[in-house]
Amino acid sequence: MSETLDLVEETSFDTLCSWLKMKAKRDEDIPLDLNLIENKLVDSIVFVEFMMMLEELAGIQLEVNEDLLKKVYSLQAIKENFFQ
Repeated sequence: MSETLDLVEETSFDTLCSWLKMKAKRDEDIPLDLNLIENKLVDSIVFVEFMMMLEELAGIQLEVNEDLLKKVYSLQAIKENFFQ
């Protein structure tokens, strides 16, 4: 991967983290391993908007299936699945 692409992906991931932090009304950073759903940072109301933001920032179209929650349950999982 080129350095430019790495920079774009890191910036997009950081943007997603900042957006989620704002939506959750948190002052501190969200730990990468925190379960976003169990800890109610992403609830049923925010979930669709969160998926749309992820699609836009990662430049993908998510396939809704049984594996999706495993891929988005934490920021670390999101980084590994969509920003590597």
